[in-house]
Order: sequence, then structure tokens, then C-alpha cells
Amino acid sequence: MIRSTHIDHIVPDFLMKSESLFLIVLDVEGSILKANPLFVNTCGSLAAGDKFISTLGDNSKSDFEGCLEKLILSPKENQRCTLHLTVPKFISNPYLWEFSVVTDDHMDFMALVGIGISPMILSTGAEQNSLIELFGFGHLSLNLQLQLVSISQAASEKLDLPSEKSLGKNIQELVPQYNWSEVLEAATKNAGLAKYILKSKDSNLQVVVLLERGVVQLFVGDPIARNTPSGKKPYFTTAQLAAIPGPVWLLDSAGHILQQNFLGKKFSVERTGLEFEDGDPLIFPGQRFEQRFKEFLAGFESDFILESTLEGNPDKSWSICFGRLLDTETGESMILVQAVDLELTTALKRLKEENKQLKEIAMKPSYILRSPLSSMLGLLDLIDEGQLDQENRKYFSYLKPLASELDQMIRSNAKKMNQLD
Repeated sequence: MIRSTHIDHIVPDFLMKSESLFLIVLDVEGSILKANPLFVNTCGSLAAGDKFISTLGDNSKSDFEGCLEKLILSPKENQRCTLHLTVPKFISNPYLWEFSVVTDDHMDFMALVGIGISPMILSTGAEQNSLIELFGFGHLSLNLQLQLVSISQAASEKLDLPSEKSLGKNIQELVPQYNWSEVLEAATKNAGLAKYILKSKDSNLQVVVLLERGVVQLFVGDPIARNTPSGKKPYFTTAQLAAIPGPVWLLDSAGHILQQNFLGKKFSVERTGLEFEDGDPLIFPGQRFEQRFKEFLAGFESDFILESTLEGNPDKSWSICFGRLLDTETGESMILVQAVDLELTTALKRLKEENKQLKEIAMKPSYILRSPLSSMLGLLDLIDEGQLDQENRKYFSYLKPLASELDQMIRSNAKKMNQLD
């Protein structure tokens, strides 16, 4: 959710000028209030007041309506969907869209904003990053010699740069604490939208990179202070962390990583394209992790589902779970974060349910057979062998032991089945 004092203040200038990102602002009925030239030119004849849904294919219309319904039910949560435009040139091309509610300071509804991007210009893991968070980022552009071409007021404040005096100068000289050549390498290597973290001794800087017509477009977040690892003895051994199923991170109360297992590092790279070290703040796609982490610290239930909404993406859904630990020596509170593979969890639940059904099927013959068998044994006890002739007495001597043996087998199998719990 985005808060703003006026609807004209919602859209940053760099998104209006973007050559890669669609941008729309809608009213509560889905009518277009504003759109950037890229979206307008793509759709052809489009004017303010037209319905956004009229630009979508039939299947995408229902997907968009479902997205709007979720926004109304959970206005604090951004919503994603993959939509197809009806413009002939793009009719077969899906676009990943992310929508958010815009409110004023009194939490009254102002508008809906949406950003769309082609999956073809998303680097690995970037589809998980929030597009809406770009509204809070500053923007600057560099040429391939790392000279500053343009910079927004927000970026000037985040990097502590005088905007007018900085143009034409090398960004590495202006902000030497970060290795900006990494950004240039990332932009030329991926040729698409990608997210990175530039690290200095004292802080991390979130950077979203996009190469457009030989110009490196950079979206920068607020610098995040790093915690320098204290060098104290680890809370868990490597073997102990490895024994916990799935990706695991141990955080301090500020959200910085104290320890993580191998799967945690791998998970971060696969889901965000970022590799975190001890002392770094843990960042998940979008803003939900930060929100839920704060809720957990405040004592609220905060587990949530992290999933990919990009069409055709093979990524799984994960349940992000929080737990509190206490260092008995220092009294320091720590938070254990675990990512649980929902596919495995669902498969395990299904396996348990199937085993339960199989047990019921296996137990059913025991109940069905024991009742008539007990009656048979009772009747055999009532038969007076003295009333039988010699031949029938011989058959009778076989019948009762066999019935007793069958009864024992049924009882034994039932006992074994009960022990499977």
C-alpha cells in the first residue's frame, strides 16, 4: 500500500518516462486516470477514462477482476497477476503486473497503481522482487563510463549528492564507498531488470538495474546499516543448522543475519538474486517480510506464504515461519526464520492421510471377521462331542483348533496395525 497527500504526487517522473515498464493509475472502478507513454503507445488509441480491463484478453479480464477483489479484501498487500494485452502486436505476450492501493494520510482510498513488465526482461529471481517498491526508490542514470547522466531529488537525498553539481561526474568518485562497476557489469550481463546489493563497510544499498539504449537506469533504496559480526562463538554449529529442515536464518531483533545454513544462502540467491552474508539485513521479495517481521516482534502471528506468480515459473511456494530464541548468557533475543517447502508439506500430509486410509482398510477385515468368528467359536463350545459319531467327531477335532488359530491371527494383525501409530 502507498500513502500520498495528492494523486499527482504518486508517480515518479522516471516511471512516466520508462521505456521498459508500463505504468497506470486507476480509479476505484478501474478507469484509467493516468498512464505512461509506453503503455499508451502500446495500446494505440487510449484516453483517460477508458477502462483498463478493455485492454486485456478474455482470460486476463477475470484474472484482473480477481486481483482487484484481493486488493479490496487486503489493501495492505500488493497483488500480482500475469495479464495478456489485446493489442495484436502483443496479444500472445504475457506481462507481469503488480498492483497496489494508494491512500491518503487518513487511510481513505485515492487510486490504484499498477506496474507491468515483460517476463523477457526479468533476470533470474527478479520476478520475485516487488515492482511497486520502485515508487519509494530514487532514480539515477549512468552512461557506460559510469558518468552521472541524471539523478532525481530522492536519489540525491539517499546518496547525499548535490544533484546539479554531480551531473557528468563519475559515480565511483562521488560515492566511493560502493563498487559501482558491479552495477555496470550486472546491467550489461543480464540485459534486463535485476536487483543487487552494493556493500560497503558500514551499509548495504539496494539497487535495481535496467539497461535501456546504452544507459544504465538505477533505482536506489535507502542505505541499510550493516552489523559487523562480533566474532563471538556461533550460536549453532554448522551441523546443528544443517539438521534443521529447509532454509534457516538466525536474526537479531533488527533483522540482521547472525547465522544461516547453506540452504538459506542458496534460497536467497534463487529467490532474489542476492547473496547475503552474516551481518547483512535479510531481505525477501517485496515488503511483506519486513512487515511481518515487525508484527512478529510486536507479538502478532506473522507466518506468511512466499510464492511466485509468474506464469510458467517452476518455483515452489514456501511458508515463512518465525520463532523466538533467547541467549541465556546475554539475555539477547533472537529470531529464527525458516522457509518450509509447502509442496513437501502437502505431500507429507497427503501421505499421512493415505496411510491412515490404508490402516482403516487393513483394520476393517479384522472387525468384520472377528464378529462372526467369535460367534462360531461360541457355537463350537456348545456342541456336545458325545452326541457325534466317530467320523464327525474327527472333523470336529480339526475345526475348533483351526478357528482358534484364525482368531489369534486376526488379533495379532490388529495389534500390529495399532502399533503403527
